[in-house]
Amino acid sequence: MIKHKKFDIGLITDTGNKRKLNQDRVLSIKKNGDAMIAVADGMGGLQNGEEVSDMVIQGLIDWWENNNQFDKLDGVKIKKSLSDEVINLNLKILKYCKENSVRSGTTLTFALILNNVCYYVYSGDTRLYLIRNNAVNQLSHDENLYAYINKINTDENNDRNKSVLISYIGKGDNLSVNIGDIGMSKNDVLVICSDGLYNYFDFDDKKNISMIVDTAPQLAAEKIRDIVKSQDANDNLSMVILKII
Repeated sequence: MIKHKKFDIGLITDTGNKRKLNQDRVLSIKKNGDAMIAVADGMGGLQNGEEVSDMVIQGLIDWWENNNQFDKLDGVKIKKSLSDEVINLNLKILKYCKENSVRSGTTLTFALILNNVCYYVYSGDTRLYLIRNNAVNQLSHDENLYAYINKINTDENNDRNKSVLISYIGKGDNLSVNIGDIGMSKNDVLVICSDGLYNYFDFDDKKNISMIVDTAPQLAAEKIRDIVKSQDANDNLSMVILKII
């Protein structure tokens, strides 16, 4: 299998129309034909969300730079490394919260593209989409109370439950670490975005899919930001788009 060497990546993060502080952070790294992208969405209902998001993203950068042997690992060991890193980040944030007497946290979704395989991890409700052949597949599952209630087929549900996370970085013993992998091909597009973006943008709309696929990722991300901000946009909004070329 020929390893893809080129990625086109676009990213945006914006405070939105209502909030004064942006607690989202985005990440894009390319190195030796591999790539890593991530979005961390600091929790607005808690304290110091922006600092925690910074710490998590910097932790991913340090982890990436200190692991130069990915090509020598099989998929099982790569996913074990991903899981260990998320657990370590969670412990780091818990320690920070204890030392500073605060409650804080952030969602985290990130993806590694290694040897034509996307390895992805998430905790929280920041979404990961794969767009292939003009079809959208949501690879992540929202970890909030709304999604949990839907799973148990209960009629008692409302939109307020979408803001109640059941897992995130900074949570205690009940941290959920979700890991998956999928093969990647030329022209595949990965999108990671915060709820402040996908709540105002329909990824299943054919025109929106076409715009993402047919437009350079940075320009597409900027156009989507403008679409979202033309609406209420009452939350921070962030997105990373990666296209294999």
